[in-house]
Amino acid sequence: LLGFFPYYFKIDGKPTCTHACLTKDDDHVSIINPGTAKVFNPEDMTEESCCRVMRQAKYYYMEGYMLPVSLEAIVTVGRHALENEKLIVMNFSDPGIVKNNNSELASALGYSKYIIGHEDELEALRERLSFGDNVRECVQKLADLPGRW
Repeated sequence: LLGFFPYYFKIDGKPTCTHACLTKDDDHVSIINPGTAKVFNPEDMTEESCCRVMRQAKYYYMEGYMLPVSLEAIVTVGRHALENEKLIVMNFSDPGIVKNNNSELASALGYSKYIIGHEDELEALRERLSFGDNVRECVQKLADLPGRW
C-alpha cells in the first residue's frame, strides 16, 4: 500500500510472531508463536527509532495479541494518538484474546476509533460482557461505547 510502512520490533536471533489457522467447516484452531512478543519490554518504545515512527505515523493498527504482552505499550500509543489527534484501528485477533483479557481489552477499546473482529471474536465478546443476545446487538453495543477520541 502506498504510504503504509510497518514497523516491526526485532531482536537478533528471535523470530517475529507467526500465526497459523486450521479450519474445517465451522471449526478452527489457531496456532501462535508469539516470537519477540514474549520478550517485549515497554521501555523498548522509548528508543529513538520507535519514537520517530510513532511521531510520523498518522494511523496506528494494533493487534489484540499485544494485550496480554503489554497493555502499557497499547496505552502509550493510545495516549500519543489522542494527544496528537491520530487514529487507532484495533483487531481483536482471536476469540481467546477476548475471553482471557477482559480488563486489558476494555482499556484498549477506549483508544480505538475502529475495531476489527470476526464473528467468533464478537461472539466471545458478547458472551464475556453480556453484550446483547446476538452478534448484531453486540456490534451495536460496541459502537455505543464511549471513546476517548
